Amino acid sequence: SRFRQSMAEFDSIEIVDGLTESTNRVSLKAVFSQFGMVEVCWVPPPHLRQQEHAFVRYGSKEIAAQALEACQNGIVYLDGLMLRAQMRMQNGGGKSGKGGGRGGGGGRRPRSRSSSST
Repeated sequence: SRFRQSMAEFDSIEIVDGLTESTNRVSLKAVFSQFGMVEVCWVPPPHLRQQEHAFVRYGSKEIAAQALEACQNGIVYLDGLMLRAQMRMQNGGGKSGKGGGRGGGGGRRPRSRSSSST
């Protein structure tokens, strides 16, 4: 199936639920190392956890698939909470890009008639 094939393209999983304010990279990496060697493990700072997800990247797609399956089956826990995960998109988009410019001032002046009659 196409879905199964596209899943095999990913070597990273994103943790979408189950982190606490005290969760750190070391503890998350330790939990996910039971499936295989973790190459990268990232946990956003507590104040950004509503907007950004932690992620774990493995050296192989097969290991990532095993870890994801274990999360989907509800058998991966950290700090007493079940971790929920999904495959992580790797197209460079998403949360890591900085937003576009928001300032800009400019615009039209209400009165552009500057006929100085002094």
